[in-house]
Amino acid sequence: MNLYNNMYSEKQCADNRWINWEKIKQFPGMPDVEKAYHDIGLHELMAIKQNWHKETIKQFYSTLFVNESRTSLTWMTGRNRKINVTKKFCQKVLHVPTKHGIKIERQLTDAQEEEIKSADGNQVNSLNRIIRKTIHPANGDRGDIHRLSQDLLYHILFRKPFNIVDMMFEEMENNHRHNKKRMPYAPYIMLLINSAIREKFVLEGGGNERVHKRYNMEFKLPKQTKDHAASKSKSTCAPLKKSKSMHVQLMKP
Repeated sequence: MNLYNNMYSEKQCADNRWINWEKIKQFPGMPDVEKAYHDIGLHELMAIKQNWHKETIKQFYSTLFVNESRTSLTWMTGRNRKINVTKKFCQKVLHVPTKHGIKIERQLTDAQEEEIKSADGNQVNSLNRIIRKTIHPANGDRGDIHRLSQDLLYHILFRKPFNIVDMMFEEMENNHRHNKKRMPYAPYIMLLINSAIREKFVLEGGGNERVHKRYNMEFKLPKQTKDHAASKSKSTCAPLKKSKSMHVQLMKP
């Protein structure tokens, strides 16, 4: 209770979003991005849509225990309700492969970083933006975010399978006693709670659900170069009116 009052009373949830793949793949280049996530086994996880209760997530983190081998989670939900689940249970609920047992490489080599730099810039950007809204929501120290985002990017870009649930357990554990970082994975945690108790958890005393929002990616059209603009002004054709849609919204809110 002291940990909750001293640390978690003011903590906020990270901005986790869900991905509508049907909308995304209509845009140029995005089918390849979707395939990358599909090949690595994260496609269904990122499409999960689950509302949550903020106080329930706070209670989860304030009572969380991850065993030393990171094969199980234990926490309290509601009034004195202790829940213990295995990693395999979490993999099943979150729709990720159980066969991927390799832990993510936490520090890339110089050669691996060069591989990322040599890849298609648009694809790298799109992959990274989705990472930072789903499996590694941007929060906390920027350097740490950059490092783990880069590690994830490398594995996904080059189709190197890893144990995503093990990584999530580690991130939860790191967040457990950190009073500045926002709490990640609220939608996934709420789904685990509902699945563990085999019903939709109802917060005692009511309370509003937090809506799990869809990630509305936006793509900006490339700017015209000065040479292109100059040659266009010399054209005998009537000048085109300046478009109001200089950036295209990927998905409607």
